[in-house]
Amino acid sequence: MPRKPTPEELEAREARLPAWARQELRILRRDRDFYRDERNALASNAYGPEDTDTKAAPYSETPVNLPKGASVEFRLGDDHHEVIRVRVRDGVLDVNANGGLLVLPKATNHVDLKVASH
Repeated sequence: MPRKPTPEELEAREARLPAWARQELRILRRDRDFYRDERNALASNAYGPEDTDTKAAPYSETPVNLPKGASVEFRLGDDHHEVIRVRVRDGVLDVNANGGLLVLPKATNHVDLKVASH
C-alpha cells in the first residue's frame, strides 16, 4: 500500500497544476466547506426556529425545524394524486385532503388517514 503524501508534498503537486485546475480545486474546497457547515448546522438542530410547533423527520438523527404553523403535504397513491395536508392551527392539528378523508383507528393514540376513492 503506497504511503499517504504529506501536506507539503500535496501542496507542491498542486503548485505544478495548470491555473484552471488550481482554480477548480479552490472552488471545490469552498463548496465542500459550505456544505459541511450546512450539514453541521442541520445536525445541531440549528436549522429553523427552535420554538417551532412543526418538525420534519422528528425521529431522525437530524430533525428539521419548520416555521410555526407550516403546512406539510403528503402525496399518496401510486400516481401521488391523493393529497393530505397537515398543520397546527389554533392549538389543534388541522388536516385536510383533496377528497374525502377516511380516519382508520389503530389504537387509542394511533390512526391512519386515507383519501377516499372518488
